[in-house]
Amino acid sequence: VTRLIAHMYATARMFVGMTTTEGVYIDGERIITGDCSGPQSARAVLLHPRVDVAVLETARGGILREGLAFDTCDVGVVTNISADHLGLRGVQTLEDLAQVKQVVIEAVRRDGAAVLNAEDPLVAEMAAATKAAVIYFSRNPNNHVVTAHLDAGGRCVIVEHGMITLAHADARIELVDLERVAWTYGGAVDFQVQNALAATAAAWGAGLNPALISRALATFATTPQITPGRFNVLDRHGIEIVLDYGHNVSALTALGQAVEALGAKRTVLALGLPGDRRDEDLQASVQVAGRIADEYVLYELRDRRGRAAGDVIQIMQQALPPLRPCRIADDQNQAFQQAWAMLSPGDRLVMIVDEVDEALHILETISDQQQDVGCELLMEREVD
Repeated sequence: VTRLIAHMYATARMFVGMTTTEGVYIDGERIITGDCSGPQSARAVLLHPRVDVAVLETARGGILREGLAFDTCDVGVVTNISADHLGLRGVQTLEDLAQVKQVVIEAVRRDGAAVLNAEDPLVAEMAAATKAAVIYFSRNPNNHVVTAHLDAGGRCVIVEHGMITLAHADARIELVDLERVAWTYGGAVDFQVQNALAATAAAWGAGLNPALISRALATFATTPQITPGRFNVLDRHGIEIVLDYGHNVSALTALGQAVEALGAKRTVLALGLPGDRRDEDLQASVQVAGRIADEYVLYELRDRRGRAAGDVIQIMQQALPPLRPCRIADDQNQAFQQAWAMLSPGDRLVMIVDEVDEALHILETISDQQQDVGCELLMEREVD
């Protein structure tokens, strides 16, 4: 959502500063690498003399440590609340986590816009925490929160008749057909549709021209260069590769639905999970992710986040379906190598990545090696 909003403003020829979990970007160029979703990175963007628009991914960890990097914002977006990072820094329940994320909505200016997911009750009720205009988004035009909000004269972004639609009371503006938003696969990938709706609502709430929003939706792409580690679907020598950063039950559930929408294939899942999750959350993550897998490669993250070596792997193994083939790797690199060796043309690799840049480098190395082998075989045939 952060990257898509930034793309919308770049389409409008504005100078954009952006913070993400992969780095700080100024006018499309990454100037700092790493997890930059905290307030220090946000301040670096806000203080940049050329930035017209700051689009800031805002993690709950930074909020708990230091609060926000700003007093007010023009638009605040909350996409969902999921069972992630529970048990840390006094956040024990989903309601606690919602209170943390609600801080972003409380900071929205009175003449700004609060963008909320109508399909998530904990998010939808954050409307009570702001005096700004609320824009709900939902795939379902008949969602009861949406219909009540429209009846009261409010604004929503919905999917209606296969179109992303801007709704205001009784008025409708059909923005773009989902068939033109290629990275939603014609609307088949639910979480990408939700991302499109959330970003559209944010840009609309900030006053961006709907024609520019439509163009941005049609020209955005989920390639490793634009959205590294965010549902990148690639083909390497007849093998379909899906790279994704999802590390919690909600994200992995959405990923499973998205992979199923791509069609049935023999699938190897390479999976590593962070140690700062509760045991039950780790097991639940394996269970939902495993619905798409025929075989597994489990690996341990470089940063075990307080866990002893092997602890997370053991917990993950306990959640695997019985008799399902599984290999264990020491790290992400080894997991990629092991999984690649298990694949044949027509198969699929789903790689849950932790170090995104490293994963992309490994993928390039494997592809180059495969090309070298192919060239050697061709030369041998020519000699024969």
